[in-house]
Amino acid sequence: MDIILKIPESQSGFSLIELMIATLLGLMLTFGATSIYLQSTRDAREIENTSILSENGRFALQILTKSIRHAGFFGSTNQADISVDDSLSEVAGDCKGLASTFDFSTAIYVKKISSEGSLDCINDGITNTHLLVIKRVISKPLFDSDPEDENAPKDGIFSFPNLPEERKVYLAGNRESGVLAFGNEIPIYPAGGEARIAWPYQLEIYYIRDLEIPTLSRKVLMWKDSGLTLDNEDLIEGVENLAIKIGIDSDFDGNVDIFENIESPPDEWNAIEAIEIYLLLRSAYPDANYVNNKTYSLPTGDFTPSLNQKHYRRLLLQSTISLRNIKLNRRAGV
Repeated sequence: MDIILKIPESQSGFSLIELMIATLLGLMLTFGATSIYLQSTRDAREIENTSILSENGRFALQILTKSIRHAGFFGSTNQADISVDDSLSEVAGDCKGLASTFDFSTAIYVKKISSEGSLDCINDGITNTHLLVIKRVISKPLFDSDPEDENAPKDGIFSFPNLPEERKVYLAGNRESGVLAFGNEIPIYPAGGEARIAWPYQLEIYYIRDLEIPTLSRKVLMWKDSGLTLDNEDLIEGVENLAIKIGIDSDFDGNVDIFENIESPPDEWNAIEAIEIYLLLRSAYPDANYVNNKTYSLPTGDFTPSLNQKHYRRLLLQSTISLRNIKLNRRAGV
């Protein structure tokens, strides 16, 4: 006898139409979830790139601000009273003119980088950007005895808190005069004269280096191999323009009257009392999903990204920095 099983209607499978509708709904849900994920990924990448730009810009301004604020600081010595010891040899790759390592006509100097190179020492800078020269001493003084100990013997030999480095350049000076010399050649100041303090001397030349990713760099004075040289230090990637205006106090009332472009350089660089810095940063790599059609106003002229530069995110920062040491010296008439 044949047995016939009857399946209840409630337990029957999907019809073809129901299966197609379910598949379509599943695809729509998958597409929606994928779109949300991709958009979230793009948003996260954009936030990350913007954060990197902001952090790099903040760090760049911090470095430049600290250096500029100390421009013209030579301890208690007037820069016009600084002499150079015969022990100092020529500096390899030295700049010419006011940017020369041992030229103390000015403690700060700005110049536009040209296609032919600049100052005989910058041959890898981005044209139509500015270079910034700063001369100063570092606030790590050496004494011939503990200045807090009145009974400590003073022999004129710098040894506190430590001995000077032999191949580092120091300014040993007081209010009367100062001399630049190697650490192992610092002259002993005369007995009975005003005590001198030895400060490490620093020359810094900031500029935008033309690398695969434009980079804020600086040249610094150091001993390398067998002599003094201006050596490169790459600081922050993605800085593609450094532009500067100089603040002039023409009526000597203690306030800057006008900020001028350096195309008309001042008659006296030590008369400027402030620096206005413009930094244009860009992301390290392009983003095909981003288009930048902005125009950025800089002292060197307006900048609008060209067709192959429009996929980089950019950030323009500006800051005004007072040259407090140069200002104080000017007020004192030195």
